[in-house]
Amino acid sequence: MWWRKSSVWAAGLALWGLALLLPGPSGHPPGQAAAWPPRSFAVYYGNWDHAKISQAHHYDLIIAHPGKQMERFNADLISRLRSGADGLPGNADDCLVLAYLSLGEDEDPAPGPGRPAARYLDRKKRLQKDGFFAMGEDGLPQEVEGADGIPDRNGAWGSYYVHPMDQEWREMLETRLQQLAERGVDGFFLDTVDVAPDLQEEMFELLGHLHARHPKLRWVANRGVDLWRKHPQEMRQLIDAVVLESWFTHWNWSWGRAVVAPDRLENERLSQTVLQGVTSLYLDYLDPQQPDRGSLLALRRGREPAFWSHPFLDRLQPWPETTPIPLAPVVVQLERLSDGRVQASAACEAWADSHLLPGARGPWAVGAATRLQVRQVDDQGNTSPPETLELAPRHDDWTAAWTVLELEHALKLSWEGGEQGQLWLGESPEGMKPTRVQGASPLRAEGLESDRLYWVALSRPGGAPDRARPARTQDVTPPPSPTRVAARRRGAYVTVTWEKVTAPDLAGYRVYLSRPEGPLALPFTRVGETNLEVRVDGPLEVLVTSFDGGNHESRPAPKISL
Repeated sequence: MWWRKSSVWAAGLALWGLALLLPGPSGHPPGQAAAWPPRSFAVYYGNWDHAKISQAHHYDLIIAHPGKQMERFNADLISRLRSGADGLPGNADDCLVLAYLSLGEDEDPAPGPGRPAARYLDRKKRLQKDGFFAMGEDGLPQEVEGADGIPDRNGAWGSYYVHPMDQEWREMLETRLQQLAERGVDGFFLDTVDVAPDLQEEMFELLGHLHARHPKLRWVANRGVDLWRKHPQEMRQLIDAVVLESWFTHWNWSWGRAVVAPDRLENERLSQTVLQGVTSLYLDYLDPQQPDRGSLLALRRGREPAFWSHPFLDRLQPWPETTPIPLAPVVVQLERLSDGRVQASAACEAWADSHLLPGARGPWAVGAATRLQVRQVDDQGNTSPPETLELAPRHDDWTAAWTVLELEHALKLSWEGGEQGQLWLGESPEGMKPTRVQGASPLRAEGLESDRLYWVALSRPGGAPDRARPARTQDVTPPPSPTRVAARRRGAYVTVTWEKVTAPDLAGYRVYLSRPEGPLALPFTRVGETNLEVRVDGPLEVLVTSFDGGNHESRPAPKISL
């Protein structure tokens, strides 16, 4: 009867759910769960659930982030990932699981007073104003070369740079490797191996030291081209494969989507020389909905294994596999407009030198280029043979390199030298027009809407514009400073409290507990809380700030001495 079948089905589901909670059999020995080299791979740093585990089984190799405490990255999860779609370990369906490990940056340094650990680099000096960091126009701390007693920080990810062969750091890595190995991983993905260019020999020594402790596992490095250049034979003994991150595309955070990697051509040369014969895994970033998706996919046609994702690496959906289809040759004529831009007679993909021009027909700002390479491309990365078209040269092209500073209601364009410039602005690359803003560096486009994408370029007054680039106005104003800050000492503990800050973009608070006359200590971070209690002795100076999602930090509340 139907209810008996339902009961049996429910019982089966219950037993299956119970089985997921039990440790699975080991199957293949670590490092040998799947054939090498892998035919496909994925990098995933998010949380694991049944759906994500199922998606992971589409790949031969999974690179996963175990988290700071590794509390959810246990032997059972690793066994489920390794066992493949059939859930049975020890057969050809299994996949390899590598655990993330940062060698050149510490993600979790100890906050509070006292001398920073010897492992941290201190080569950048943060300028100060009235006892706290001096902020630039972009709302971020200003830095110069030099030491200030404060560890150097990776502003993008919030980690701190380290000396690779510092003894304490080396022992911390050894402990983490052992813990991961005991959980049953097949190997390790080594990140941040090239963050300190002048310490690459130390990094090479560290790689050899760590590899000797787990020589039977798989070792995969993220880039590290200098190591391959200086020690080609030794690296082939230490490293099984290299992940080439952002080899073809680079994520533009302001634009919110991928662009052509600025060093793409150099990367191609490195692949054919320094990394020739090395197992390479290509990791690039792409928004599947962006209009030039096909052009970016075409950059990597024929390069496998490959994985596309978002920079947060929290997605596991596989891209549909397609067979390359050659498209018909493009028939296009180009016309120089009176303002120096170029118009195409038909929709096409166009490149000026090594730069992909935005839009399908123009008008394009091409800078000093005297030829364009055009072709057809579809959204799967299929292309027609390229055709090179010559352009009549102009003598009023813009030639100086320039930068854009993105502010809340303005964009600031700067360049070296005394050349006079004219600012071009538009809400699309095709709609860019010359403005009345002219003069020496810098030039500012004022009165713009906040959090809006614009396109900008420079030309000589009345001349042809340089290549257009996107820039997004953004909030650079920090949240308000905390108020009603109080601090008291009770025995061995210090308690700090403050009033909740009201701001739509508030991300949290930082509490600096520093020694008098010493540098600002690394802060304690509080999210969603307005108090801190910590065990600390000795005299202290207490500062409390708030910060937003863009890491713009308020001025501190008045200092309290304990």
